Amino acid sequence: MVIVLVTGVCGSGKTTIGRYIGKQLSWPFVDADDFHPASNIEKMKNGIPLTDKDRLPWLIALNEVVKRWKSRCESGVLACSALKTSYRKIILQGTSGKSTSETPPQYPRDNKGSKDVGDFLIVLLQGSKDLIRERILNRKEHFMPDSLLDSQLEVLEEPESSDYTLKVGIERSVEETANEILTCLKALFDVNVTVHSTV
Repeated sequence: MVIVLVTGVCGSGKTTIGRYIGKQLSWPFVDADDFHPASNIEKMKNGIPLTDKDRLPWLIALNEVVKRWKSRCESGVLACSALKTSYRKIILQGTSGKSTSETPPQYPRDNKGSKDVGDFLIVLLQGSKDLIRERILNRKEHFMPDSLLDSQLEVLEEPESSDYTLKVGIERSVEETANEILTCLKALFDVNVTVHSTV
């Protein structure tokens, strides 16, 4: 099983890309926005950045999603801003996780244990501030105002570079962006997916 955590600031396309990947792989997709309590949504609607205290119950709820997938040996795709290293650790490892690195835990790919691979891929969607702001302004029916983009960019801590983290530009089409992620998943975890050419 593999958990794909699609991260990035508001307007970077996490939900769109995450849902596309989930559909291509026939894996369940979860949007972290659906787990925010009403109090968090109200603050964000009013342009008030969330504090770590605001986020903690939300992050714990997302960790429960990951734990449920793992308990079922089920792969899944989770779209979440996950701006800080500490947020990603809570989502992937829980509040009691003792790991000091974002390099994911290892598990045997088969019963013989002949090959160990990580069971997480952390994806960071990146783009210019102007492009992301334009996308936010063009969105319909979303609670996040463009005024919060600056605070999110200030808070953002990019994932540590490793075989299990991937930084992807969002200047291309949804299919092209997603294909880069799918290609990485196929190479790392030998997932069964056909990556279509966009040329």
